[in-house]
Amino acid sequence: IILGDANPDFTLSWFNVFEWQGFELVSLWEWRQGGDVINLGKLLTDLGGTSADYDDPVTAEALNLPSNSTIEVSAISSSKLGDARLELLGQTTAPFVEDGTFLKLREVSLTYTVPRNTVRSWFGGWIGYLRLGVSGRNLLMITDYDGYDPEVSQFGNVAIGRAVDTLPFPSSRSFFFNLSFGL
Repeated sequence: IILGDANPDFTLSWFNVFEWQGFELVSLWEWRQGGDVINLGKLLTDLGGTSADYDDPVTAEALNLPSNSTIEVSAISSSKLGDARLELLGQTTAPFVEDGTFLKLREVSLTYTVPRNTVRSWFGGWIGYLRLGVSGRNLLMITDYDGYDPEVSQFGNVAIGRAVDTLPFPSSRSFFFNLSFGL
């Protein structure tokens, strides 16, 4: 039984630049649809009894069993979802395979260019232009994935390990302030 495919159905990036009266808003969104991820982080937290859904009731949907699975939920002796996932380990890895779909706001920036006349009056002609801004990276991620980030893997982008999540650090969130000026 094939449980998943690490390759996404498609990826889409959307870059926008909006300008209005000296303000500039730039954003970059990325959408990845599909692509399955093996969430071994869930396995590790199940082993420690600390999964967020560890005590949830056992259902076929929660176990992510494929429709053609020969495993009967009624045959599982565990009443807790985390224990049930561990009980199935020798039979299937389906409970740890998740959809890696996400929508991310990769980057956004807002800058303001001060009008030249204003800059010259402030600095007596020593400075000709002045831009101020703020920006951020990895500010938003929308996903149903249970791990930190469906895109990040400790194994890099190698074919065999790129869709294996063993709780690596997620993409860092960054904030920046910008100041540029010139003659």
